Amino acid sequence: MKRRSVVCLLLLALSPLPRPAIAQEAEGYVVIVNASNGVRELSQDLVARMFLRKTRSWAGGPAVVPVDHSLVSPLRGAFSRRVLGLSVGEVRDYWMKQTLSGGELAPTIRSSEREIVEFVKAEQGAIAYVTAGTTLPADVKAVKVTQ
Repeated sequence: MKRRSVVCLLLLALSPLPRPAIAQEAEGYVVIVNASNGVRELSQDLVARMFLRKTRSWAGGPAVVPVDHSLVSPLRGAFSRRVLGLSVGEVRDYWMKQTLSGGELAPTIRSSEREIVEFVKAEQGAIAYVTAGTTLPADVKAVKVTQ
């Protein structure tokens, strides 16, 4: 009996903990989409590709419309570092190069979370991020972001 308990405790101690979804509570923000979008989970790589406009449409659906926070937003800094792997300055430089070379335009910027949520609510293909714990209307949902 004692031996079985020790073995069980040892197995529990050596078992990996479930990894939290990135861009979730631990990072202070959640990724959101229009509730009509059938997606429930996205990879970090796909989210990055959407925000850098390398993926232009949802699988079998509308165009992807990323919405970003202002350059001075601490939330944007956290999102850019974690999901895009770039600083806000590096993201700004990326979009400047894209614009000057005739490439894609940077995502739409909204100055408040309320405006971002309203944009996502109104735009079927929208994707954005807001502070974890933000109350979302029925027309907007959070999606799990995985590695």
